[in-house]
Amino acid sequence: MKIKCLTLFDITKTNVSNRRGDSDRFLSRERQQQSNLETLLQIISLRSQPEDITDPIITVENNPWGKKCWSFTFVVNYGSIFLLNGDDLGSIKADCNGVPMITGLDEEVDLNPVLYSTGLNKNIHFEIE
Repeated sequence: MKIKCLTLFDITKTNVSNRRGDSDRFLSRERQQQSNLETLLQIISLRSQPEDITDPIITVENNPWGKKCWSFTFVVNYGSIFLLNGDDLGSIKADCNGVPMITGLDEEVDLNPVLYSTGLNKNIHFEIE
């Protein structure tokens, strides 16, 4: 099953992973962007092993907010892996709620520094492709 993730948080893939030594590099914008992406991939990996992960792209069209957001897709082998209460993506949505994220990067809107998959503050969206 192929799933698309869209978020208002900056999850630009930078491949900056230095967590030791140079503290300026650890605190850099590129490291923070990469850290946000890694956080999402870790959430997804709680229940599945995502495959064929695409690099995040910035999009303004075809998203729930009509604003700049980042999106990527991934594949999971079992179609019901995220099933919860009749929602095919219910558990991944629940897993995301309240997870801290880094803000103040290249986001277009002011965000609370946590993920919300429902409600007025929704800042992450999942859909089956």
